[in-house]
Amino acid sequence: MKTSITGKIMSVGFMGILLIVASWMIASTVASRQDSWNQIRKGLVAAWGEPQDLSGPMLRVPVRMQVKDGRGQPAYESMVAWFLPERLSVNGVFGTELLSHGICKTSVYSSDLKIEGSFPANIAAILAQHEMTPDWTQAKLIVGVSDLRGIKSAPILEWGGEKLPLQPITETSDQLAGALEAKLHREPRGEVPFSAAMKLRGSQQVGFIPIGKTTTVTVRSPWKSPEFRGPFFPDSKSVDQNGFTASWVVQDINRSIPQYWFGDARSWGATRFGVDFAVPVDYYRATTRAIQYATMFIFLTLVVFFFVEFFLKQRLHPVQYLLVGAGIVLFYLLLLSLAEHLSFPLAYAIAATAVVGVIGTYTHWIFKRGGVTAAGSGF
Repeated sequence: MKTSITGKIMSVGFMGILLIVASWMIASTVASRQDSWNQIRKGLVAAWGEPQDLSGPMLRVPVRMQVKDGRGQPAYESMVAWFLPERLSVNGVFGTELLSHGICKTSVYSSDLKIEGSFPANIAAILAQHEMTPDWTQAKLIVGVSDLRGIKSAPILEWGGEKLPLQPITETSDQLAGALEAKLHREPRGEVPFSAAMKLRGSQQVGFIPIGKTTTVTVRSPWKSPEFRGPFFPDSKSVDQNGFTASWVVQDINRSIPQYWFGDARSWGATRFGVDFAVPVDYYRATTRAIQYATMFIFLTLVVFFFVEFFLKQRLHPVQYLLVGAGIVLFYLLLLSLAEHLSFPLAYAIAATAVVGVIGTYTHWIFKRGGVTAAGSGF
């Protein structure tokens, strides 16, 4: 008897290991399906436009500063001065639609953006304070757009009443990759207002960089399930069946960006905020979380069948343990297949009902006892 029990424990344990390995294989299948979904999504948005980040305009002014060389003789050092707006306002209306390929769907948008604001009146005073001589013939306004393919009309920037065309930037700096520039024709006098209209396409997300001393962003869209991203939550928002409206107001004290500096361009990805229009694909993540409990369910089911066999003195073949455990493992594969087409709760209910029914019927056929059938199918 002792030898028989030891042999049964070893054989059932071996079956359990096989079933756990099978559950890991299904988890790998879930990860592979998610990777395939991501690749299809990239293909869908390749020709439309990537997620967009908008920043600017920033004023870039080449300057010269008098210094002394190693021999103490006067020399000039060239550098770049950067100035940010005193006030920046962005208003955007985003129309959304879904692109699909098979079961894969991704959201894309077309937007009408209105950018307004002003630069401070003390730019010349700041340069004079630092004893810098500006070269206004090479000064530029920089507007950051992360994917230039999404621009659908030639944008024009109005600067102090003058219309300046925006062109792709000629700089090779990583911080300025994917940006537009407008060349100034004269030195700014006093506080200079600016405005621009832009039609921009993108996918899934739109982000904004709060470079104004006071930055105000308002986004409107018929999208019914927005997710707000970044370190700044909307100051006001409204979400209903007609879509959503969200507004942010960010002050310079809320972010670690100076209003002016000298040197290279800077990267401010940590201050990015915006809206995510992404189609939820939670069924892959939810299925992965469900599979994490597979080992526990397999172990408990095999233990229950082992003790039922021991107390009822009704011998079971190890293959019967394997068949019952296989039903549990197949539950997760069935769950994945259904969740890709149905809502996850409904897919879970259908898969659980099917597997419980199969295991319950098989258990009743083995033991012919209602209580044992309920216990076996319950796990």
